This record gives sequence, structure tokens and C-alpha cells, in this order.
Amino acid sequence: DFGLCIPARTQAHVHTYLMPSDALEDALGPEFAAVGEVHLVAAHLHMHGTGKEISVKHVRGDQEIGQFGRIRDYKGYGVDQTFFKLDDEDAQRTLRPGDALRVTCVFDSSGLDAPTPYGISHGTEMCAAIFVYAPVVSDVPHLKSNMVNTVTV
Repeated sequence: DFGLCIPARTQAHVHTYLMPSDALEDALGPEFAAVGEVHLVAAHLHMHGTGKEISVKHVRGDQEIGQFGRIRDYKGYGVDQTFFKLDDEDAQRTLRPGDALRVTCVFDSSGLDAPTPYGISHGTEMCAAIFVYAPVVSDVPHLKSNMVNTVTV
């Protein structure tokens, strides 16, 4: 979320954004057209040094029906900077056209004197979820990137 900005001296700043269904349908269009759904099988939940907790909720209609990963004691620049296999229950639930993802990150900037903006380098932060999914329709070109980005204000 390019709109991320964490205020200084805040012990538990919560940042939440929605990856809406139309953005997911743009990213997964060939798969949805070919098979109607995908299975998310692995996740990389990504923050930097002030990140403390991250989760991704699966939204269908107006209800959260499960999650696609959660790390409660996040370690930036360490062991949590890798992919992990989703729990069997989460991996069996399919992502379908019309579904959305709600990403929530908690940051601790209590030791910082200035706000922390979104960015890719040290001294910046991210709140991102990257997934491995199946099936992949390899014979249909993706006309757009299947990296979904958003900006909150």
C-alpha cells in the first residue's frame, strides 16, 4: 500500500487496506476464466523493521470467511522474510471472482522521532502480502501484472 505512513512514537499503529475484488480479478483473470477459482498455497507477508503483526483476511461478500496467513510476532529482516505454506484449511478454501483480501499490519514506532513512510529501503516500511497460487494458466498471457497495488489516503 503506497499510502502507508506510520506516525512517530506510536506503540501499536494499525494499518488496514482492502485488495478489492476487481483488482484481484484483473490480476487473476486468466485463471478465473479458465477454472473459476484458485487455491492460495503459500504466502510471504512482508514488512520491515517496525512491523510487529500482519494478517490477511479472506472476504466474500460482506463477511470474513477465513484468513490466508498471520504472523503475530513478526521479525523484520529475519526469519519472517520468507514464504510459508498456508494451513491446510486455508489452502483448501478457494479464492473466487468477487472475493477480496483485507491486509492488516501493526507497527511499533515508539522509538522513532519522525514518521515512517512507505518505501523499499531501510528507514521505510511496507505492509504487503505475496502469494503462490494454483493452478496457473501458463498458455494464456497475463495482459497486466499480477502484482496488485493500492494507495490509501
